[in-house]
Amino acid sequence: MLRAFHMALRNSPVNTKNQAVKERAQGVVFKVLTSFKSSEIEQAVNSLDKNGIDLLMKYIYKGFEKPTENSSAILLQWHEKALAVGGLGSIVRVLTARKTV
Repeated sequence: MLRAFHMALRNSPVNTKNQAVKERAQGVVFKVLTSFKSSEIEQAVNSLDKNGIDLLMKYIYKGFEKPTENSSAILLQWHEKALAVGGLGSIVRVLTARKTV
């Protein structure tokens, strides 16, 4: 599970302008995020470096833009853990980043 999480984030197409590619990647990341149990989220977030936390936050905010059934509750759990590790700086970096997911 943790390996799939790292692979999904590592293979993020942040440098592409192809929206279809970005949407497919978002789908993969959301599928991985929703497959975690609540008790496993903190360990997954703690395994990321600063850039990984920022990338995760980008996907979390992208998920908030297009909520699906129960996705907001899951994303809020991820956000809580990512904020605890990345701090407010992570949110600021994500909201001001030029490269999006």
